[in-house]
Amino acid sequence: FRLGWFRLDWLPGAGRMSLRGVTPGPTGLWVLDGALGGRWDVTANALAHLVLPATTLAIPIAVAVARTLQSALHAEMTRAYVRTARAKGLGEARILMRHVLRNALPAPLTMVGLQVGLLFANILVVERIFAWPGLGLYTTQSFDSSDLPAVLGVALVLGIVYIAVNTIIDLILGWADPRVGPG
Repeated sequence: FRLGWFRLDWLPGAGRMSLRGVTPGPTGLWVLDGALGGRWDVTANALAHLVLPATTLAIPIAVAVARTLQSALHAEMTRAYVRTARAKGLGEARILMRHVLRNALPAPLTMVGLQVGLLFANILVVERIFAWPGLGLYTTQSFDSSDLPAVLGVALVLGIVYIAVNTIIDLILGWADPRVGPG
């Protein structure tokens, strides 16, 4: 006995919109256009169509980052400065928020940078499964039709985004841990 979106009918399983006769607004983003036009039925329908693809993309990344953060926090909580802070009478929440979290950030931030590449790979599959028109579907259609300029263009755009995200993460790492900063 399998339960799926098609049996439970809690959320739509494919496409961007199930309302008929609705035309996209100026942005082409159903959620934003519905909100700007005061069409809350359009916004709600578009959000319902986003839940399954977004969850499918987010869960592997969230699990990897959470496990890395948990491991880093556990390692930092055994350090001497934490014992000293406890001996001074600081509470666990204050120790965690003011001392441990900033020192534990480099590992999960690095994992976020690595997971961006996984996100790009998963977009190809998720958009195909949920019939979501986007960059992933465009890429798979370009592969199918052997459209080399389109494939190279998508690879260039994804490469630029990957480098930009990792540069931002490196800047945040430099703030979080001055030992890895420039100089």
